[in-house]
Amino acid sequence: VSFLKSIVTSVPYEKFDSNSKSGEFFSFTPDSKYLVKTISEQEARILLKMLPDYVAHLAHTKRSMLVRFFGLFKMVFRGRNIHLIIMPSVFDTSVSIHETFDLKGSTLNRGVKSQAESVKKDNDWVKLGRRMALPKDAASEFLAVHVADVNFLARWNVMDYSCLIGIHTCPGG
Repeated sequence: VSFLKSIVTSVPYEKFDSNSKSGEFFSFTPDSKYLVKTISEQEARILLKMLPDYVAHLAHTKRSMLVRFFGLFKMVFRGRNIHLIIMPSVFDTSVSIHETFDLKGSTLNRGVKSQAESVKKDNDWVKLGRRMALPKDAASEFLAVHVADVNFLARWNVMDYSCLIGIHTCPGG
């Protein structure tokens, strides 16, 4: 019910500027709980084809870091087919996020072009000296899950994978 309340609303969605190379439309639901993104028809076909394997992967890899898709929709707007996916916002949290990073594990063209861009990338992470300090057992689990997710995506020849990191700065540093 809360999902439907979030996506079916009289409050208009606002497009937000993204520094994504895909050129796709991104918008959060007005309550910021879900992200709505356009995808190509080819991406929609691949997603439908891989769906049974995706569900099995999520069932087997309990802590998978892959996005959870809540819906894939097709609509016709001004005679044009538009495919939309809806996924939960990974930053729907009770604390404010002060910095956001989209890390792909590559430094090739992976930096913000202007300070106005709110989502930073790999080169910005390195330049700012950011690190993730995890206990050894948590780091081992994180790596094992990441490897399982990457192997799943590689089986489907899906190469666009990011680790989204939100940083909350506690008062006083």
